[in-house]
Amino acid sequence: MSWALNPIAKSPFTCSIEGGKLPRRFTQLTFTMYNGRIDLVEHVSYFNLRMAVYSKNKALMFKVFPSC
Repeated sequence: MSWALNPIAKSPFTCSIEGGKLPRRFTQLTFTMYNGRIDLVEHVSYFNLRMAVYSKNKALMFKVFPSC
């Protein structure tokens, strides 16, 4: 059974993203989850605006985005 669960438990991120370090004093920002009813471009634009300070840290951007 564990062999069937292994692929599910793996991270969807590449090793470089998975190994990326969080910036000092970084606190997870609160985002509203995308629900399919609002404009997708607006949703992603809002994320980029809120994360602008961290935009050079691609690993962080990839890690944080699934939570919004």
